[in-house]
This record gives sequence, C-alpha cells and structure tokens, in this order.
Amino acid sequence: MSSHLLSYPFRNLLTHLRFQVAIESGSSTISASESYTLRVSFKQGYPGRYEDRLEFSFQDTILKQRFIITRTLKAIVGDKELFHELTPKSPYIPPQQGAKKEIGEFIGGVKPAALKAVQYKVKLQEAAIPKHLHDLLSSPEPIVRITKQIKDIFFPVPLSNFNYGIFFKRLLWVEEMKMEYVQ
Repeated sequence: MSSHLLSYPFRNLLTHLRFQVAIESGSSTISASESYTLRVSFKQGYPGRYEDRLEFSFQDTILKQRFIITRTLKAIVGDKELFHELTPKSPYIPPQQGAKKEIGEFIGGVKPAALKAVQYKVKLQEAAIPKHLHDLLSSPEPIVRITKQIKDIFFPVPLSNFNYGIFFKRLLWVEEMKMEYVQ
C-alpha cells in the first residue's frame, strides 16, 4: 500500500438515518502511516433497532486504483433492562418432524339442526347453465381470452344492490362449470 491515499472530502460523509460521522483531521489526503479518529454519533428519540452502512472510498495515488472499505453501523434505542429481559433464555429448538399418525376409526358428527329445519315438499329445479356461457367456458381458446369475454359479456356493469342476484348466479355457473371441467 502506498504512503499517500487520497479520499473524498469527509465533510458530507453520512448524515441520513440519524447516524453522523465526522473526522478529526481537516485534510482530505491521508497517509497509511498515520492514524485518524472518526467520531460516529447517533440521534434518535424513538425506540427500535437501526442499521446503516458506512462506506469509505479511497484512491491509491501511486497505483491509480480505487477501493472501498465498508462497515456496518448498528444502534438499539430502548430500555436496557427491558432489552435484557426480552433476550432468549435458551436457544430455539425447532419441533421434531415425527411420523404421521394414521387416523383410526372415524366417527361421524351430528348434523346441524338447520339442515333439518326446513322440510321441502318438492325437489328444487336444477339451475342449468345458459348454453352460450357453457360454450364459451368449454371452448379451446386461451383462458385469458375466455376470462376477458366473460367479464365483457356477463359482468359488464359494476356490482350494485339491483344486479347482485344475477351477478352471483352467473359467478356460480362459471365456478360449477370449471369444477366439472377440472374433475
């Protein structure tokens, strides 16, 4: 390493994130044979953890090469006793992955009363999906194009209290058709 190194001015070195660095020497030319003192200060009124990186960029005047020295600055603001109280007392040991237990006998539960509350006299009609929606959903076109056509044709207006019934009916038709297609 050469005896003279040229650095960038230290005046505006690091002033963001509440860390501030100042150098005791006023010269921007430093020598490897001398020692220099940097004063790092931190100002923050809120509790928490803070971290930043301090980078020194140097240029060797003899070799005409640049290099960087980087150091991490860390600060913790808070009550020291509380910090020590919250530190772990023992190392964390993750739970062991054991063998999966097989389910033995399955006992069915009691059906909720709501399912038995209404006695239907007739079987409800099947709500068949409209043919044009069925044809669109079963077409071999790319899913992106099908989705766009469904949005444009079947869901053109925003959802409101006047059209929510048909909106959700159409949505259920699409979902049922896709479920049948997947199975």
